[in-house]
Amino acid sequence: MPTLTAHHPSQGNVRLNFDAPSVEEAVRLAESQGYRVVSSGGFALPTFRFTRPQRFLLTLFS
Repeated sequence: MPTLTAHHPSQGNVRLNFDAPSVEEAVRLAESQGYRVVSSGGFALPTFRFTRPQRFLLTLFS
């Protein structure tokens, strides 16, 4: 998923994620929606949120 930083007159600078096969295709999609691409960050890795696991109730097995 390519990540782009782009400028739109009504929104200002925004970061966009496109489901496109390449960065060039993502730039083309952004420009077709009225954005001017400032930079391309390549592909973004999915973010994972690690949380503490829930406690296991031992009374279920007693």
